[in-house]
Amino acid sequence: MTIENNRLEDVLFGIYLKEAPGSIIRDNVIGAMDLSISRRGDGIRAWYSSDTQVEGNHVSDGRDVIMWFSPNGVVRGNTVERGRYGLHFMFSDNQIIEQNVLRDNSVGIFAMYGTGLELRENLLHDNRGPSGYGIGLKEMNDVVATGNRFVNNRIGAYVDNSPLNPSSTLRFANNLFAYNDAGITLLPLVSRNLYTENIFQENGEQISIQGGGVLKGNDWSEAGRGNYWSDYAGYDADADQIGETPYASTSLYEDMLATHPELRLFQGSPVTEALDLAAKAFPLFAPRAKMTDEHPLMRPPTLPAVPGATAGAGNQLADRAGADRPGADDCHSRLASLLASKSSRIGAG
Repeated sequence: MTIENNRLEDVLFGIYLKEAPGSIIRDNVIGAMDLSISRRGDGIRAWYSSDTQVEGNHVSDGRDVIMWFSPNGVVRGNTVERGRYGLHFMFSDNQIIEQNVLRDNSVGIFAMYGTGLELRENLLHDNRGPSGYGIGLKEMNDVVATGNRFVNNRIGAYVDNSPLNPSSTLRFANNLFAYNDAGITLLPLVSRNLYTENIFQENGEQISIQGGGVLKGNDWSEAGRGNYWSDYAGYDADADQIGETPYASTSLYEDMLATHPELRLFQGSPVTEALDLAAKAFPLFAPRAKMTDEHPLMRPPTLPAVPGATAGAGNQLADRAGADRPGADDCHSRLASLLASKSSRIGAG
């Protein structure tokens, strides 16, 4: 079944596939009824529909774009905005999610109870609802995330008991986490995660641990290359662009914040700086490092282009409908300029 080039407005449910394997949903514009988010229906729903392709659609003001028990899907070049979960996957293995724009949702992407997820070159920004994740992963196995931008979300990526299977891993490489309240939030027992060549740029907390504690069993570098941290204060003695001292995530304020979330009210205020200065002056009160990157990068690595920031291929109908894609481009351009400026200042230093 192919559903393409339709415009659906003021609808409760947009497109619903039920036991329709091999379907294609392409180049549709779907706008929901003006209802509170708890009363909305899904913009796109696939139920027991394997091998579904969802490409080049513009979905706004609905509840979710959701795949239930629908393995082997491709979700590419879509824009989903002002919903609950932009993309939602439940018990759906082997998904490719690439070049999408997920913005102004409560959560950009939530993937749960599956194995095999490739997340490539997506732009996830301004997802700031009660959960506020750019992406949330719950009991997911074998996830590979590369070339994505997580910008100005409450939490860039949230990792809950993932991977679940002892033989599985999660890999985040060449992603940007910028201006989120927390770049990545992990539960204390999360392990077998690898983070390498990512950019952590001016997040309120670069890494947070829900409920406090210290992360163990995760890797923060690969082949001698770690991540770029905007708050790293080390030096490069041999000009190999790798810091000579490890990056350690230590902050008395952040340590207190993990167990007293109400203290976020003071984030960015002189109070937080005073606490961290006191911890440095009196090492007895200094918290343990939440994580350590042994090979921090001195300059931000080059990230791949994100075609999804300009809607991806095959979204002609949404373009004609006046979808607000320049906003995503502007966001990407501002970030590129800021990172270039930051990199030049580091080089000058």
